[in-house]
Amino acid sequence: MDDKPGVTGTTDLYLPPGDFPNGGKVTLNSRYTSSWNATTRILSVTVPKLPAGGVHDLDVVPA
Repeated sequence: MDDKPGVTGTTDLYLPPGDFPNGGKVTLNSRYTSSWNATTRILSVTVPKLPAGGVHDLDVVPA
């Protein structure tokens, strides 16, 4: 994930029940917060802004 100028908010991921029956486990190369909505199956991830040229490396696997 690259930071884009003027873009704010969460990164929202739909995790289908067949692949992620119990939600997801996040691995990220920086600090983050996340919330899981089991009803909508949306995992929302919030990360801090990176310095210019920085890249977030986000992996999600079944919980």
